Amino acid sequence: MDSKELVNLYLDICEGILLKITFDKSSSDNANQFLFFLSLEQSLNFLADDILSSTSMDSASFSSLNTFIKMGFSFK
Repeated sequence: MDSKELVNLYLDICEGILLKITFDKSSSDNANQFLFFLSLEQSLNFLADDILSSTSMDSASFSSLNTFIKMGFSFK
């Protein structure tokens, strides 16, 4: 699977989880919130990787960065 497909896959997962979140502070709801943010982070990570593939940045150093730093570099 390429990065663009993975971005969409994780966004679809986020959407499915978001429909289950009720904000009732139950343990299952807390788990769903956690899974939502993990899926969103993965989607952003693959988006940053896809942006990297269309630029001339050094991918070896870029891949070791965390998602949020990658996103900052991607939009400079």
